[in-house]
Amino acid sequence: MLLVTFFFQETLSVNLVMLVNAFMFSIISIIGYCMQAAGQSVMQQLLLNTPRLLCAGLAIAFFLVFKYLAPLQTMLTAAFFISFIFTLALFYFKGFVIKYAPFKLLTNPSETKHYLLISCSAVLMAEGAMVILGMLGSKFDTAHFGVATRLVSLVAFVLLAFNSIVTPQFAQLYKQNKHKELVKRYQSARQQSIFISMSIALVFWWSADFLLGLFGTEYVQASGVMLVLLLTQLTKVFVGSAGQLLMMSDLVHLQKRCIVAGVLVMILGCCIFIPQYGALGAAISTFIGVAINNFLALFYANRYLSIPLGLASPQ
Repeated sequence: MLLVTFFFQETLSVNLVMLVNAFMFSIISIIGYCMQAAGQSVMQQLLLNTPRLLCAGLAIAFFLVFKYLAPLQTMLTAAFFISFIFTLALFYFKGFVIKYAPFKLLTNPSETKHYLLISCSAVLMAEGAMVILGMLGSKFDTAHFGVATRLVSLVAFVLLAFNSIVTPQFAQLYKQNKHKELVKRYQSARQQSIFISMSIALVFWWSADFLLGLFGTEYVQASGVMLVLLLTQLTKVFVGSAGQLLMMSDLVHLQKRCIVAGVLVMILGCCIFIPQYGALGAAISTFIGVAINNFLALFYANRYLSIPLGLASPQ
């Protein structure tokens, strides 16, 4: 009864439920990254995407069986709880064990600070334009930008999927001093991801009005915003996992420079363009910031690791 009450939020406030959901997803993410570090990248992706699949499945099941459109927060809570239990069970049956260790997280304080700044900057790069648009733009601009961002996220998912697989390989090849194999693997991942992403982006471009219209006819005018955000995602895919490669090659300080520069330019662009162009200004600023971050990382990868600037395979 308590579990049913928890799912349907009869006694818990929405803020508390969101906090509990965030806690469960944090544990799922931590266990997922532990599995990635152990070379089980596919399992990590399964854990990270299980809540989304469950949420959609539960919503469809409730509607088909009970003819009831359950609140999104209810579906999310149920999906996170089931995923949380599944993750803990998988963690146990895969043979992972939690052991006590001395409280000393900063084994390398300087490098840890680099990673912390990169993590904070990544959040700003992903959500900063939306926040600034909410402050400086209208609620309609914010809604248009939010919908367009979520639609094009499928293109970005391709790169995320490749990152989860190739990042451990980059680290292993670098430590083994297999430079030619490292360059070859990097270029192969770029070529495969750009082919898949271009196919998805073309479908999105051709059907932009239809996809945006699913959210309401007023969202069709966000097609220009969606196009700029598609170009943004394709830029990331074209460059590939340059930032991940720098971090896996003991060049984390260079990746820090890249993403901080991109974030600063993005924030400046938002302050300049949003008052005049609204959601389109936020999209343009995001594109410029992402381009600076990614192409600067590719420049450093080319300079220090001989990664080709183009997509051609190494000889």
